[in-house]
Amino acid sequence: MRKTITSIICILIFKFINAQVEPQDVKSPNSAIFERYGKYNVSLANGTVDVNVPLHHVKFQNGSIDISLNYDTSGIKISQPSGSTGINWSLQSPGVITRQVNGYPDESGVKLSNGTVVGNHFYYPSELNYPNIETQIGLQNFDATRSPATSNDLQPDTFTFNFLGKTGKFFLGQDGIWKVQSDSNLQIIIKEADFFKPFNYNPPINGAIMNPHNPISIGKIQIIDDLGNQYIFGSDNHSIEFNAANFYQQRKILSTAWYLNEMKDRLGNILFTCTYNRGKPIANFYNNVNIQNYIYQLLSGTLISPVYLSKINTKDEEISFEYLDRNDLSYANDPNLSYKYQMLPTNENTTPVDSNWPQKLYHLYTNFNQNSTSQLNPNVYSNWSEASKLLVWNKLNKIVIKTNFIKSKEISFEYIDQPTERLFLTKVKFSNNSYGQINEYDYKFEYNNGNDTKYMFDGSLPKYLWLGTNIFDSYSSYLEPQAHCYIDCGNTNNDELAKKGSLFKIIYPTGGFTYFNFEQNNFSKYLQLGGSEFYIQNTSNRKTGGLRIKKIVNFPDTSSSKRETINYKYLMNDNYNSSGILAVDANFTSGATGLPYFADLYNSVNGVKFTYYGPPISYSRVLEEREDENGTQKTEYQFSNYDTSPLYNDKAYIVRLNIGVAPNYNTKYIDRSFLRGKLLEKKVYNSTNTLLSKTSFIYNFNNLEDRYVRSFKFGEVPSELTKIYYGDIFLEKEIKREYFNGSEIKTEIIYNKTDYPYQNLGSPIYNGSQRLNFTSTLSSDGTTSKTETEYEFSCISGNCVDEVFALPKKIKNFKNNLLLSQDEITYKPLNINPNSWVVDEAKKTYFNNAAQSNKLKFTHYDAYGNVIEYQKEN
Repeated sequence: MRKTITSIICILIFKFINAQVEPQDVKSPNSAIFERYGKYNVSLANGTVDVNVPLHHVKFQNGSIDISLNYDTSGIKISQPSGSTGINWSLQSPGVITRQVNGYPDESGVKLSNGTVVGNHFYYPSELNYPNIETQIGLQNFDATRSPATSNDLQPDTFTFNFLGKTGKFFLGQDGIWKVQSDSNLQIIIKEADFFKPFNYNPPINGAIMNPHNPISIGKIQIIDDLGNQYIFGSDNHSIEFNAANFYQQRKILSTAWYLNEMKDRLGNILFTCTYNRGKPIANFYNNVNIQNYIYQLLSGTLISPVYLSKINTKDEEISFEYLDRNDLSYANDPNLSYKYQMLPTNENTTPVDSNWPQKLYHLYTNFNQNSTSQLNPNVYSNWSEASKLLVWNKLNKIVIKTNFIKSKEISFEYIDQPTERLFLTKVKFSNNSYGQINEYDYKFEYNNGNDTKYMFDGSLPKYLWLGTNIFDSYSSYLEPQAHCYIDCGNTNNDELAKKGSLFKIIYPTGGFTYFNFEQNNFSKYLQLGGSEFYIQNTSNRKTGGLRIKKIVNFPDTSSSKRETINYKYLMNDNYNSSGILAVDANFTSGATGLPYFADLYNSVNGVKFTYYGPPISYSRVLEEREDENGTQKTEYQFSNYDTSPLYNDKAYIVRLNIGVAPNYNTKYIDRSFLRGKLLEKKVYNSTNTLLSKTSFIYNFNNLEDRYVRSFKFGEVPSELTKIYYGDIFLEKEIKREYFNGSEIKTEIIYNKTDYPYQNLGSPIYNGSQRLNFTSTLSSDGTTSKTETEYEFSCISGNCVDEVFALPKKIKNFKNNLLLSQDEITYKPLNINPNSWVVDEAKKTYFNNAAQSNKLKFTHYDAYGNVIEYQKEN
């Protein structure tokens, strides 16, 4: 019995360690930075601001795509290689879906002890409908039906999307319906018929074929909005990114990102298409632990097969993207990686799989390297310097736009691209051809040396795997210590190091320019685990990793003395203590040495894995002071945060097993980060600190607790049943008070929304969609204005989202409860597509002394829904 218990404990410890040191969902730099804009809004609540360079506006029928460059102002992560447009820059193109794997991939299978493969959460979500599963006895009974040898994974993966202004998450509910957490109304369709085996691969391990997890991948993902538009992601192999989670044990392939291929309108017309090319393999390495003695043995990484946007085609335009290989800082000369590579063929490794040369680096040589179709001779790559040459990062060289087959614009990109530096974007050059006239202009970029002077690209930024960083992966020490520091890094931590290499100046085509000054995040509160709950712990003001915006200075041109200066302060009401809250225990340590494990805190998106959810630092109060030649204006922002109300805090699990085991940093909790960072109040003052206006924002999340998906972590200690929310919150009331000469002018706006069902078969089932019923405005003089909307489809029964449920049928405008006007709209199908609705008749009626109306009948449309002919009434 003792031996059996010891074996079980060893297995659980092994699972825990592997779960920490082998993150499965590490993305390419391009999709990772794109994902960040889907997960965390650019907001002063996080200390970030929107820095955007517009490149091209792509128009198509009833819509458009803004191709632009976005800069991530949260700071450079030392171990993260640059994306294809330079460090911290990302090409914001049509869109992408990424995922966070919870447990095992939803679509994969677990190979049981009897040799059969059982599917994971995608195939058996209803198992989480076990009777009374949300009670202690119910979960215990459910757990008793399962064993490590016969059970699958029941933790829904979380998919994050960012496309055409729509952002959010989705995950599979226990009712088999994909739930959506977003401000947009969307339906998700993923079919097993579209699953495929990446590269048609069966993993060769120890000379045999073995399937520890069924090597299958989700293929096409379809999203439909409430106007019937369809968005297709990952419809071909070249628009899906993959990784091998452990660079040194390339047994499994995981799909991590699906790029947008095409958009169709509800009439069935293809509005635009995107094509992609698969690049050569790249990698992301990281130090697992903070203990120098183990750094070489436990150095890990992820092999990634990236894809790059190649073309966007609309009816009138073709936009082509050209890439070149890079020559910037690489992993080739890193001594730690070289040492690890030389260890691989020996018996020094912890598992026999590692010693199976050459199969352990299978994908590096074959599937992920598109120039190779068979196993390469490992003797050719007998050292890391040679083998690392198979890893090739790309840079965007130029974009060419053709309008009606004629070249109309070319956009080229210039970089600092040298082996001693990360890739830095220095210029974006435009060349427009308008009726034979060439117009050229450019944007230029400079970066901070750390002391608010221009960085000269002298190689003074450290290598990728530099240990002189904190757990946020921010540069924190000139000298490489024996281990990473943790949060504030003592006296070695200063703004000069953290700012080095960050954006310093943008010079615009007009001759104007903007200076950016950043500073390190700081906090005076942090979260601490007490029992099964979190509580806020006060501390002195402490700096930590990542940057926040401190000052922006705008100049209209080089010769003008005019300027606009914007300063930001992140302070509590006492104007001394930081309003920042750190979303992790600031004093957490682990291991016999007292040094914290870096692996315990690793995450593929942030560089840090927290017990808690959301951005690592969030601010409750931010002060903005804007000064120009017209004077000074101050604005105070209050955001929802941990210290605002318990409603905004992450919650404990629904119920847990292993009651005798204390909650720890492997415990699963309930994410409520989407409630934080909401603007609650905005106050505007003049230069003499006189209050000019105050606006309060009130949100509705009354149905939140009824809208969630269950998730069960089985076979680990502790094991919990948790929930993932999909219920939307929305702005319900906006109250603005303006002050003038001692009087107050009050305006109150109410927004009324209700949930719209996904399906109604007697008992409605919801997926996160809502519709606006009315907007009402109460003015200071007592006047009430109201707009009510009725919709064409109300879904009394059936599959509700099969209808185009955002089409308005009747719009009424009231003043003081008197009907002023009314719009009535009827629809007809344009073609054989079931949702090809176009307006048939539109009637506008005004109710003054006598009702007057105008009526239009739309008699002819083209195939794209453009009106060709209409008739007036009579």
